Amino acid sequence: MQIEDVRVFAWIVASGSLSRTAREQSLPKATLSHRLRRLEKDVRAVLLTRSGSGLVPTEAGRTFLKHAQAVELAYTRA
Repeated sequence: MQIEDVRVFAWIVASGSLSRTAREQSLPKATLSHRLRRLEKDVRAVLLTRSGSGLVPTEAGRTFLKHAQAVELAYTRA
């Protein structure tokens, strides 16, 4: 599992949108999508699902989000 993949997941959840996250982070949407898929493969769970309001965490995603937020907090404080 790569820290950047975890951070991308937290960013996507916060924004609710892959496109919005790409704009906010100045990263290609394809890169974000790749990192999210790799993270889901690593944790062996679907973390986000599409809904009418955008991307929302699954039950596994909500559980993992707590860890992702802690990683993001630690990373930004370093």
